[in-house]
Amino acid sequence: MRELARRVLPLAAARGVPLIVNDHLDVALSLPGAGLHLGQDDGDIRAARLALGRARVLGLSTHSLEQARAAIAAADVLSYFAVGPVFPTGTKPDYPAVGLGLVARVRALGPPLPFFCIGGISRANLSQVVAAGARGVVAVSDPLLDPDTAGAVRAYARALRQPAGA
Repeated sequence: MRELARRVLPLAAARGVPLIVNDHLDVALSLPGAGLHLGQDDGDIRAARLALGRARVLGLSTHSLEQARAAIAAADVLSYFAVGPVFPTGTKPDYPAVGLGLVARVRALGPPLPFFCIGGISRANLSQVVAAGARGVVAVSDPLLDPDTAGAVRAYARALRQPAGA
């Protein structure tokens, strides 16, 4: 993982995009400027922030309204949080889908930091996710399995730039 991240880091940096390492603080710390994303059981966010410093991105997965509220309460530590899996997903088969209702409830809280919806999101259901309140999404399988991955990513960006309900 560390070697792959080292190879990807210059590509991300050249495009002004932060590289976010999933779950492994040690790997993130070994890469200049890399951020970190933690799951609920992957470590303490305050300890991770202390190790990373203020300049690096730090995110957290949430799977319930209570966890989203806790993430919002930790806005001084986190850069963003994720809500999901919104739909069933092969990437996390052991996690039950949280549904669009949770997305709407989190949006209604008016979070002071960005949140991203994740899990089973595709271009086929993206409009539903946006209508529920998403302003950012994480999509894995749909764009990666498309023969034109870059075109698929551009389609997501266009859909997310449109006002909700447009």
